Amino acid sequence: MAFVAICPYYIKELNGQTFCEVCRFKFKDRIMRNNFVGSYCASFDYTSCPICKETDAYYDRKDNGYTNEEDGFEEII
Repeated sequence: MAFVAICPYYIKELNGQTFCEVCRFKFKDRIMRNNFVGSYCASFDYTSCPICKETDAYYDRKDNGYTNEEDGFEEII
């Protein structure tokens, strides 16, 4: 199924993978991909995507002069 991406962070589809500005998705099958991309990337409801929310928050912090890039990443155990 072909989609038109609406999310501003969407970049491309390549070899069964979906790329956005901050991550790459490799779905288990086309149904999973179609459900996700159709619900978020190609929907006006893209702002409910957790990746989009975090990317928006990052740019808000950056616009306000703060990012925690210099603090490094917290380890996930």
